[in-house]
Amino acid sequence: MKKLLYPLAFALTAFLILYSCSAEEDTTPPPQVQQPTPEPEPPAPTQYTLEVTAGEGGSVSSEGGEYEEGTEVTITATPAEGYEFVGWFNENGGLVSDEISYTVEIGANIQLVSNYNLLPIIFSSKSPRYSQINETTSNFYNQFYFETYMKRDVHESLTFDENGNYPSGLVERYLVQENDAVYYDFDKNGYLDLFGFGYWGDGIGTEWGSKPGKYYLIKDYFLGNREKILYDTQVGFAGVLDLVDIDGDNQLEVLVGSTDIHQNYFSQYFREEIPVEIVKIDVNLNMTKQFIGPVISSHDLASGDIDNDGDNDILLWGLSNYNYDFPDKSIFFPQVLLNNGSGSFTKKQIFSDTSILPSCETECPYPLPEPHPDMNDATFIDLMDINKDGYLDIIKSGYITNSGEMKGWDNEYRVGLFIYFGNGTGNFEIENSIRINPINSEGYRISGLGATYLDYDNDGDLDIFFVGTRAEQGGFASSGGLVDTGTNFYENYILFAFKNNGDTFEDATSEVFDKSRDLTKTTFSHFYDINARDVDGDGDYDLVPAKTSGWFIFDQINNLYWENNGGFFSIRQEGGKNTSIYSN
Repeated sequence: MKKLLYPLAFALTAFLILYSCSAEEDTTPPPQVQQPTPEPEPPAPTQYTLEVTAGEGGSVSSEGGEYEEGTEVTITATPAEGYEFVGWFNENGGLVSDEISYTVEIGANIQLVSNYNLLPIIFSSKSPRYSQINETTSNFYNQFYFETYMKRDVHESLTFDENGNYPSGLVERYLVQENDAVYYDFDKNGYLDLFGFGYWGDGIGTEWGSKPGKYYLIKDYFLGNREKILYDTQVGFAGVLDLVDIDGDNQLEVLVGSTDIHQNYFSQYFREEIPVEIVKIDVNLNMTKQFIGPVISSHDLASGDIDNDGDNDILLWGLSNYNYDFPDKSIFFPQVLLNNGSGSFTKKQIFSDTSILPSCETECPYPLPEPHPDMNDATFIDLMDINKDGYLDIIKSGYITNSGEMKGWDNEYRVGLFIYFGNGTGNFEIENSIRINPINSEGYRISGLGATYLDYDNDGDLDIFFVGTRAEQGGFASSGGLVDTGTNFYENYILFAFKNNGDTFEDATSEVFDKSRDLTKTTFSHFYDINARDVDGDGDYDLVPAKTSGWFIFDQINNLYWENNGGFFSIRQEGGKNTSIYSN
């Protein structure tokens, strides 16, 4: 046992000696652990706002937002149909970029607006097409080159002085109405121009139409231009302006009918009557004009290839004699100016036999040197092949209905809507005709003004849509016993629909319209024509007022038309009203 303890003691002693020596020799302090100094936190990225908006006529891909400085953001503009992209503009209105897709580098608060322009629309007609012979007529041309009617406030805003500017103060001026105007692309740039006649007025409302007026032309009218080019004329009181193709040169002319003696009869001035005038405007907007035919008073005109020889002729049918001593007494009956193809015309009486017509011998509206038959009563005339035989027929009215018994000039040959059938020679017979008598349960005296032609019932023939106006002068007892004393002389409209049954026409107005008249003087005045046009783009033809009047002061609907719903026409009175500056 002792022997075992000696080695253990020796080992322990040796270890203690060695440890003691080692501790004495190593006096270096132990190393200290160094803690690293933390890096400072980086500043938060700077945020900026990008605000993106779209101007009228388009949209943008992003409205922007909050972005870090240095961020690149791409935005894209999309123009709406009918608009074009102009550029990106800053808050001060400055152009930033004209690229439709623009990349913005964010370095500040930014506001951007995408701006657009309305594209000019090259004219494309929305009116119906007809047979070849019917597309020679002024009715076709007037309707084909038509966009929308002239509104109440536009009539007034187009009034102009000697320099073509809107008149300031009570100075002489020229008054405008759409009935005395046509739309056509005279300069062949793809946009419709407006050409019209302005009535001279003294500026204080006591005298107008008693001196020569002026022709005016507004280039690219539906693009908003209103600058006028003025032309002189001898016409003082225009009756109507029609488009006509006289020389077949692919540049339509304007046919101007006048009633210069109108103011002699009603206002006790004196002017000489003048013939119809043909106005030609070339592509450079230079004008030439000439009078043709006899001296005549015209409320309406018509043109077309009456004799089927390939050029267009002119139908003349007088309005009234107004106590005027016409040098050519043949104008008591309708005439045709047959086009000789060289710029000259041959005058020919339409009806070879007028012996069937009665004379006015008692209660005549004006005295005559001697009693004689007289057909000068046309407020409306048209040429249209209504029976599909390839020849133009004459459609005519003065008073389409009568109030009370017929007297004076009123007779079965003058009251109603008449169709005289043509045979392609220029000769017509009074007996070869149809007289259409509208339903008139109220007993109104209605003057005919205009018409358009549509096959609304899809039976293969043209039906007649006709506009007139109640035109009693003086006292008139209505069915309600009220005395109107002239208040229903024009300033109202009455529509009719005449269904073509082949050999006859029937009044289908109540079956075709939900509202066909307005006598209230609160929404619309009379208009001298009605046009067919696809207003709502659904492929069928609606009905729109045309050749509107400027001679009234009550409010007018901005967008009046009759929507075609499968042959039934529903009135649309949209767009609010505009107010005359003279209404207060």
